[in-house]
This record gives sequence, C-alpha cells and structure tokens, in this order.
Amino acid sequence: MRDIKGIGYRIASILSKKLNTGDKLLADLDADEISHLETALKNVNTFVPSWMINHKNDQFTGTNLHPVGTDLELAVKNDIEFMQKIKTYKGIRHTQGQPVRGQRTRTSFRKGKSVGVVKKKSAPAKEGAKKSAAPGGKTAKK
Repeated sequence: MRDIKGIGYRIASILSKKLNTGDKLLADLDADEISHLETALKNVNTFVPSWMINHKNDQFTGTNLHPVGTDLELAVKNDIEFMQKIKTYKGIRHTQGQPVRGQRTRTSFRKGKSVGVVKKKSAPAKEGAKKSAAPGGKTAKK
C-alpha cells in the first residue's frame, strides 16, 4: 500500500489492521478487498487521529482531508498556486525557485545557474603577427 502516494508506513499499517489484509501486496488483493480499501481511504478521518492527516484544516473548507494519489498532487499544486497568488513569503520563494523553508542559499540551490568564475576573453592577436608567421607554425626570421 505504501506505493500509493499519500500513504506512509503508519497509515498503511493502520489500514492493514483495520481491513485484516495482513502483509498482502495490492496486486494480491481481490476486487472485494480493493473496494473496502477504497472506501477506507475515502473515510480515513474516522479511524486515524487528526495529526496523522496529510491535509489538515483545508483553507477553503476548514476540514481535515487525506487526499491520496493524483488528488494529493493536485492539492499541493493548488496550495502553492494560492500562495503565489496572494503573494505570501512562501509563494514568492516558490515563484523565484528559491528554498522555502529557511535554508541558507550561499552555496546550495544553484540549479540552472552558472557556478564558478567566468574568465575574460583573451584579446585577439595582432594582424602583423599573423602575417609574419610562416607556414607550419614557424616564425619567419628577418
């Protein structure tokens, strides 16, 4: 069950005890057990403490939700877009591609940027020096 995004070790162990599935893989479950699992995931708030829920106090509904799979990805994306829209500090950091949780940025988080010293371009050689050079890279004696 832990292969499903949004279900960690604790939720998986609670679900397996509640549904009496043991250590079965998802591929080994029959249709009836899968339907029981789906209903349990929809109502996970009823048998899991609120501190275990991954989306506490939803900003629009105010309820505790536990989205899984693509619903979780969509919820996180919507939260980030909302923070960017109202221009919170975290939203601005997300927009800039900077770290959000207070990490130092002097040496880390340099993705997509050139790191290091840029050398100056060497000045082009003088035209007189090119003409006096003999074929084969040897200089002509005068």
